[in-house]
Amino acid sequence: MSGLAFVYDIRMPKKFTELANYLSAAVNVDFISFMPIGCMTPTNFHSSLVGYTAGFLLVFAVMLAAWACNRKSKPEFANKIFGYFLALTFLVLPSISIKIFSTFACRTFDGEYGSFLKVDYSIDCMSDEHKLAEKYALVMVLFYPVGIPVMYLVLLYRKRALLDPGQVKFTHELGDEQKGMEKAMEERTKLEEDDPSLASLSFLYSAYEPQCWWFEIIASMILCLGAMRLYAGYAPFIEQSNDTLAECAQWQLFFTMFAALCIRVQVDGESLQDRLMFDYFLCALQFAAVAVGIVNIVYAIYHGYQEDKETLQDLRGKSQSKIVPVAGKSANPDAAADDDEEEDEEVAIAPITGEEDDGEVSLEEKLALAEARAEAKAAEADAKAAEADALKVALAEAEGELLRLKPE
Repeated sequence: MSGLAFVYDIRMPKKFTELANYLSAAVNVDFISFMPIGCMTPTNFHSSLVGYTAGFLLVFAVMLAAWACNRKSKPEFANKIFGYFLALTFLVLPSISIKIFSTFACRTFDGEYGSFLKVDYSIDCMSDEHKLAEKYALVMVLFYPVGIPVMYLVLLYRKRALLDPGQVKFTHELGDEQKGMEKAMEERTKLEEDDPSLASLSFLYSAYEPQCWWFEIIASMILCLGAMRLYAGYAPFIEQSNDTLAECAQWQLFFTMFAALCIRVQVDGESLQDRLMFDYFLCALQFAAVAVGIVNIVYAIYHGYQEDKETLQDLRGKSQSKIVPVAGKSANPDAAADDDEEEDEEVAIAPITGEEDDGEVSLEEKLALAEARAEAKAAEADAKAAEADALKVALAEAEGELLRLKPE
């Protein structure tokens, strides 16, 4: 947003300009400013343009050469180098692109004073030197603003079978879109472990569903209105809250550019009070996506708290259902224990008195049978006690987790 006034030569409202400058300083990281060539040697915009663009191309070439030399002998090391190369291209792309496109931003002064470069008024846009710089900048457009995104797209396209193992197929098989996406995510994770080279591309696709592996590149090449329809139609992110936040950000961008158009055609208000209200509206608009993000975070915390609460209630219900009165027995644990002892005694006496078996059985066999049944009962009681202890531990852990997540 801070570049609207510069690109379209629009005088934005004062409050909005100050806010945009603050946000730009906090969010945008200009890596070019970390390398002030002008402090080392006298220079103008043309020489700095060549220095930055050609310098990074040289660094890229060295990194790619190192990757090619170690690709077969040291594949893990080569993958790290290639990952650093992609990360560097991603970091410098915005700053270098602004530098390149600034070559074509000239301001024409009235009174036949001529046309001069906005970022360096010492350069005459009609001079032969600047005409040559514009041709050089056109070539650099193919390397940076166009070449780097196309490179990302080609690299992702070559791995498309691994990035999307078949989300649509899984959705049809399982009959549920969410389950199909989760199944595809599991398969993609397994494939990532088998192919370590995917790790260097993960920053381009990891936030998106497997079937939308291309979204980061395609969406960056589309204007805000087309991007809004794209975000609404595909809902590409794994988390639905991220889909909502992305669409809100696109609407924010659209209305901000629409406001810039209103200023351009001078329909931002006739009175000073109207223009001041328009200025405050623009400032408030810049926090729309932030507000949606905060609401999503609060909802996620509340939803997680409710899920933990329901889980705790289920655990309590299961633990209480373990103590159920049996027909002919008391619900009191002590009475139930007495009933179990009486039942064991009956089981032990029955074989001896001949109530359970009509055949002739020796006294020793009857005693052995009674002892075996007693041991089986003891083992069953131990198993029930162990299960009860496990439920108590799970219940205590769930209560602790609920207390930790409970909002203050």
